[in-house]
Amino acid sequence: MYVLQETKRMFMADADNRKSDMLKENSELQAQLKRLEEEKQTLLEQLEQSQKVEVVGRLASGVANDFSNMLSVILGHAEIALSWIDSSHHLYENLQEIYKAAEHSTELTRQLLTFARKQKHVPRVQDLNVTVSSMLKLLRRLIGSNVELSWKAASAQCLVNADTVQINQILANLCVNAYEAIQGAGTITISVAALSFAPGDCVGGKERVPGDYAVIKVADTGCGMDAQTIANLYKPFHTTKEHGIGLGLPIVKEIVRQNGGFVEMHSELAHGSTFAVYLPRLSEKLQSEPATGNATAKHEQQTILLVDDDPALLGMTGRMLRAMGFTVISIDKPSEAISLVKTNPGKIDLLLTDLVMPEMNGRTLAKEICDLRPDIECLFMSGYGEKIIAHHGLMNSNVNFIAKPFTREEMAGALMKILGSRNSALSR
Repeated sequence: MYVLQETKRMFMADADNRKSDMLKENSELQAQLKRLEEEKQTLLEQLEQSQKVEVVGRLASGVANDFSNMLSVILGHAEIALSWIDSSHHLYENLQEIYKAAEHSTELTRQLLTFARKQKHVPRVQDLNVTVSSMLKLLRRLIGSNVELSWKAASAQCLVNADTVQINQILANLCVNAYEAIQGAGTITISVAALSFAPGDCVGGKERVPGDYAVIKVADTGCGMDAQTIANLYKPFHTTKEHGIGLGLPIVKEIVRQNGGFVEMHSELAHGSTFAVYLPRLSEKLQSEPATGNATAKHEQQTILLVDDDPALLGMTGRMLRAMGFTVISIDKPSEAISLVKTNPGKIDLLLTDLVMPEMNGRTLAKEICDLRPDIECLFMSGYGEKIIAHHGLMNSNVNFIAKPFTREEMAGALMKILGSRNSALSR
């Protein structure tokens, strides 16, 4: 009897232990399933956002060239007209507003292309103190008179290798975001500093990597953000603003990522927010460029062969180049340009051609013409995104390229770089 009771007791104890183990395993499985479900939901949300980004990218890239052509015509004609009339003329302010609106539209196009990774960028070594300082006047216009803009430069050079337009985009987006967080009067403080992170400094930061950094901080005295807003901060198309589109901060994060950096943010409700943009810092000093001689020295007149299938852009660009003092031969068909070079022994210094044309692309046209005349320089122009440009082999730094829409100053700079021209036509 004792043996039977002991056996029964042991059996019940074993059963209880097994039940306890099974309950524990079941609890662990449920927790694991919950984690997997949360990860699945996160992946689905990321997929949905990436699909939205892909749609925006395709739309932006698809319309970019036509839209940029139209903006080039508007900018070019407005710029030419402004140079012809006195500032006291009753139409001068109207022309200025047309020019400003076209410039704003150009910036919107570039922001969309940047976010969709379709824009060609030109990194250069620059001191962030100088870059930020040159943007202050424009930033003050963006934030209005009710908000004070404070600026603190670093005590020494903060050199980075980045695209100036992208740095300006970062500043503009962060300042607009800060301005919209301030209700009434307040202060936005922009600062630049040099920092270095050791391995021990990177334990708590998700994106921090040891190294030397130049940091741009934009701090505001606005309303701050709650946990939910912070969680959705960098999600494309998520916005708490009535007229916002939810691309400003995602664009900032994407630009910084493209340049090998990261963004950190701190915010408290009713105490404002601070965004810190960290970019890899270079150690060398930026040397001033040596003088290149008299910028207004006279040179013989140079001839440009201009090829574009868009009649409006062809006419506007031709007038812009002639106003700079160039002789211009304008042609709307690549085959006619080739025939001209074959039959015309006259001097042609540079081929300025659109990249994508129905009859023949600009790269093929340039090859045909340079085979006939190896002495002719080439400058390509396009409003398409980076993917199309790369497809045509123009991402190489040795290839001369200008993005549409362009201003007279931008075109003059590109031509000066290629032709080495220092005549007064380019410097006017």
